[in-house]
Amino acid sequence: MDAISLVPPPAMTIQPVAATQHIAQALEHNLLPYQFIQASVAETDGRQVLLDMGQQKLWAQAQTDLQTGQKLNLQVLSTEPRLLFQLLPASLDRRLLGLLHLFDHRTELGAQLSALLAEVKDGATPEQLEALQRLTQQLSGQGRSVPTPAAQDLAGLVRMLGLDFEGRLYHGQLEDVRQGLKGILLALQQEDGQAEAVRENAGQLLQQVELLQVCRARLAQDGVLFLPLPFDFLDQGYALIEEHPQSEGKEGDGETRYSLTLNVTMSQLGAINVHMLLEGKNLFVRLRCRNPESVGRIRSTQDQLQQALAPVGLRALNVEAGGEDPVVLLMKRLRPDAPVLDQRI
Repeated sequence: MDAISLVPPPAMTIQPVAATQHIAQALEHNLLPYQFIQASVAETDGRQVLLDMGQQKLWAQAQTDLQTGQKLNLQVLSTEPRLLFQLLPASLDRRLLGLLHLFDHRTELGAQLSALLAEVKDGATPEQLEALQRLTQQLSGQGRSVPTPAAQDLAGLVRMLGLDFEGRLYHGQLEDVRQGLKGILLALQQEDGQAEAVRENAGQLLQQVELLQVCRARLAQDGVLFLPLPFDFLDQGYALIEEHPQSEGKEGDGETRYSLTLNVTMSQLGAINVHMLLEGKNLFVRLRCRNPESVGRIRSTQDQLQQALAPVGLRALNVEAGGEDPVVLLMKRLRPDAPVLDQRI
């Protein structure tokens, strides 16, 4: 995958092609990070290309050869200090491409479920209401002395969200299918007597569940287990679990290594990337913060963190800067052929 960045003409951040007023402000307000747009190549001059985005045109520098008339799917990677786009490959799963726009910086799944629960009280079965209430409580942290979920809650999250809907349906596990969120949403959406607002809200939530499913399926192709963390105390979050067989010729007892990556965004700490590597009985943890102030805050509690992790074999705990937004990191993992992007270009 390749990157496209704006050509910086002298004394200008961007170069408007047509006579438009306040094009810089228009671009800044109309193009947002992570947004997906379509464009066509109007002209080329080497690797400088004129992008036609419908309402506006602009020159850009590409890192790959493009042809006049070529249709492009682009993602906005950044808007400051100048615009940077990423070119999405034509081979990217169309279903995934159609759902990626649903990613934002606040999942709000628990709040949306609460609203849906209030709307369907008179139009859902007792079993559906109970399942919705149980999932809403789990995502909001109700009934727990601490807001963070227990391990057994995470283990059941895939089933409760209905991320394994098709697999369970194939194996005839109909009752489990009906109790999962996807099964409930499908039933509400397809029920003729249901209120239009309920059916519409169920459809919107269903898209979010399907996005998580597609991400899960795509990453599984690379041997990565994707676990979403749509809890109310997180603005954004997910976990990636990987198995790393020991390389041939490496000294050791042949034990498989496992890694757990937590990419989360919290309102007070910002984006945090936690990478944990388990080698035998030894645990190594690296924690990176996007917000420099958060580095100091977490380092002030580093002793307590080390004491808490000591029983599970902690050997090293590093807290440092350089964290990235969870959404950006997930986009990179979903497109493993993407090179490391130098946004200074």
